[in-house]
Amino acid sequence: VVSVLNGQMNVSYYPNPATERIVISIESVENQLMTISLYDMLGRPVYVKKTAVNEGSNVVEIERNNSWNGLLILKVESENHSFIAKGKIRLK
Repeated sequence: VVSVLNGQMNVSYYPNPATERIVISIESVENQLMTISLYDMLGRPVYVKKTAVNEGSNVVEIERNNSWNGLLILKVESENHSFIAKGKIRLK
């Protein structure tokens, strides 16, 4: 579990290393639109999804694509604030 706090939200993701899916947990202080992106180590996007999160606890599950290997960079961006959470996910 890796957590990123900024006062507006708490982002954590697990398991790490990931095998079948990546679970992203977002605690938000307000309803907002988020963009969740995964990038390979060359900076190419392999997954991008806009999702609405509600005030409180939210969970987003991403099924692993078999073409994803090695490390991925996770980026969670808020459209309401200048907030970006980043982390590295190892694939097993």
